[in-house]
Amino acid sequence: MPTAIRRRLLIFDSPYTMIRLHPIDQGLLWPDTHSTRCKLSCGGREIEIPVSLDASVPVDCVLVSVKAFRQILGNLESDWLPAFIWPNRIHLGPTIGILCNPKWDDKHSTMFLNRQEPGLRKMIGIGKQLGALVYVFGLRDINFIEMQVRAFMWQGGSWNKMIVPLPDVIYDQVLSRKMEHNSEYRERRKHLSLIYEGRIFNEGFLDKWETHRWLVADIRTRVHVPLTQRYQSRSKAATFLCQHSVTFFKPVHGSLGLGILRATRKEDGAYVVESKQAGKHIATQYGDAKAVIVGLLPRLRAKPYLLQEGIDLAHYKDRPVDVRIVLQRDGNGQWQRTKMFARVAPVGDFTANLAGGGEAYPVFQVLSENFPVKMQRKVRGELKRVALLTAEVIEQGAKKKFGELGVDLGIDQRGRVWIIEVNSKPWKAPDTHSGRRDLVELAFKRPLQYALYLAHNSTLR
Repeated sequence: MPTAIRRRLLIFDSPYTMIRLHPIDQGLLWPDTHSTRCKLSCGGREIEIPVSLDASVPVDCVLVSVKAFRQILGNLESDWLPAFIWPNRIHLGPTIGILCNPKWDDKHSTMFLNRQEPGLRKMIGIGKQLGALVYVFGLRDINFIEMQVRAFMWQGGSWNKMIVPLPDVIYDQVLSRKMEHNSEYRERRKHLSLIYEGRIFNEGFLDKWETHRWLVADIRTRVHVPLTQRYQSRSKAATFLCQHSVTFFKPVHGSLGLGILRATRKEDGAYVVESKQAGKHIATQYGDAKAVIVGLLPRLRAKPYLLQEGIDLAHYKDRPVDVRIVLQRDGNGQWQRTKMFARVAPVGDFTANLAGGGEAYPVFQVLSENFPVKMQRKVRGELKRVALLTAEVIEQGAKKKFGELGVDLGIDQRGRVWIIEVNSKPWKAPDTHSGRRDLVELAFKRPLQYALYLAHNSTLR
């Protein structure tokens, strides 16, 4: 398989659409035949263009006329992009598109700001350091006929919008599930998936029930999955409650701990069902398991729910704790552990999500309060092993590429590790007040390094 040769891109003034190339690169561009033309491409756009061999061109450069450059990249200021020489083609890039849901504020000529915006700015800056052009766009911004997109870019200290080619690789960072209910949105996403097979990662969201089925189907992860069933009928749900002292009700398409309920059976056979509404902790009493299901019917019929046995989790400061491991692929396509920290639930709460008020602690600090030193080492090793296995099984089951996964693991009182949840869109804060700043930077850098890996192993070939 031929290998691309990287060259510096220089833009020169000319009324013509053309490329100037040093004669030493003639054999790279036309290995089989001599020609005077080649394709100039960037992302999903390409043009055929005449090439002039010129010994005055620096040997490490490709010179592209400003007219040719504008045909490919419009008014974008990106002459710092590298150029890759392939047989019969010169590719400008790589380009990485971050798919999200940006909205333009016409009144103030900028992108509407939200909690995701600082992270997007950070990734655009990191991308430039890595030699990649990174821009932000939404599904509605794509012109599939022209293979172009209305993109949002952070340049010169402000957001700008411009028309650019569809990128080489797409990193899906759509954080809201609400848009998936729109049929036009689903059709456009399906069309994008067909175009970008193998060049889009972290696409869509994980379905909790599908995730459960993948994990229990693999003998390596099955032993780490709590007993779980999908709500189907009142009788089956009531039987499940009777079999477990604690049962969690989880929305199949939920995230951030929203919509989760905990049903606890008391010694007299009655139940207490706990939930959170508008940040308030609510506890409701029921006489028996059947009464619990009847009371929850409006919720269970409104959207799909899972019932999951409660695990007797280890505690820290008398509060339940789980462990979040953020796995990310690196520039070689290999899974690496970027972050691992314990999440401690707020006082009186039963979920440890940081968005819901949970607190982050070093894992060793939590383990030291629960286990002897030898057991601590064993549990840490098991956490890492199970997280990596989980990522492997999820990717095989989903038949999609993932560049990162947030794996939530529980540790019971005996030190056994349980898979609680897997998140395909783990939230990454762009700054930290108490954690390690280098890991914050790494969490934003690794997905872009993985995008470059995909670009160089697919698009740029």
